[in-house]
Amino acid sequence: MNQTTEVAAVTGENIRKSSALGTFLKRLFKEKPLGTMGGILVLILLLAGIFADVIAPYEYADVHPVDRLLPPSSTYILGTDGAGRDMFSRIVYGARISMIVGLSATALYTVVSTAIGLISGYIGGKFDIILQRFVDAWLCFPGMVIYLIVMNLIGAGMLQIILVLGIGSGIGGSRGARAWAFWIKEIAYMDAARALGASTLRIVLRHMLPNVLPMVIVSFSMAIGGIILAEASLSFLGFGIPPPYPSWGQMISGQSRAIMERAPWVPLWPGVAITLTIWGMNMFGDAVRDLIDPRLRGGIGGLGSYGSKKVAKVLKKRDAMITKTRRRTERG
Repeated sequence: MNQTTEVAAVTGENIRKSSALGTFLKRLFKEKPLGTMGGILVLILLLAGIFADVIAPYEYADVHPVDRLLPPSSTYILGTDGAGRDMFSRIVYGARISMIVGLSATALYTVVSTAIGLISGYIGGKFDIILQRFVDAWLCFPGMVIYLIVMNLIGAGMLQIILVLGIGSGIGGSRGARAWAFWIKEIAYMDAARALGASTLRIVLRHMLPNVLPMVIVSFSMAIGGIILAEASLSFLGFGIPPPYPSWGQMISGQSRAIMERAPWVPLWPGVAITLTIWGMNMFGDAVRDLIDPRLRGGIGGLGSYGSKKVAKVLKKRDAMITKTRRRTERG
């Protein structure tokens, strides 16, 4: 009997390790073409930022006064700006800066909002009331006003803008995780974990966090667009990434407004880059949410059509192995 139990345990673990990632990738390409396109697009932008030194034909700060405001051509693929700088090179280098700021600030936003929401929702009581009144007071002020005040105090820079946008937006975004925490903590297995003496930290990390992961993924994908736009607004007001470093927001909000009619390609290409990034993040985040959320129809955790057949096949094979082992044990 012990051998039978060991075979079942080993087989189950092998199933989880070998089939989870493969099933996810197969279903992503098969069932979510827009999500696949979004993921590929974001990956291309990330690679462009990483290998900007190789891809860009010019440095982002190279100035060619004779070639000011040239339209797209074979020499300058996306044209030049008011200082004669190559737009394609600045877009590629801007991908590095905008993606660093966008991804870093959004990751910090996700950590802050999830931590505040889960802890507040799980503990509840007076602690939750006091903490939520602070969140309410925070949300009473327009986010951009808070960002401007803090950036004026600590100064402009990449690290500063990441911290301000990540923490500032994370406080206001904690209500989603809090609502999930209220729902999850009433489930039976949470009572079982508390009855077994599990600590608050273990319950939050081991039992609650995995259940809010789909919400975290969607929140991340939806927040990155707003954070990139917030960075553009701060750059327009002089509190973003300082020149001459290019960011897509700065390229839109700088001198491009004054020359928009004469050279529409100057604000156009940074806007296209921001739009494609936001679209790609949203599509990929929604696809991942649909595939891993066990409460949604077709999710891996909910045993959708593909997952059901796969699991049924594996369980049938496992039962055959258990029966075979049991017969050997009885003969021995």
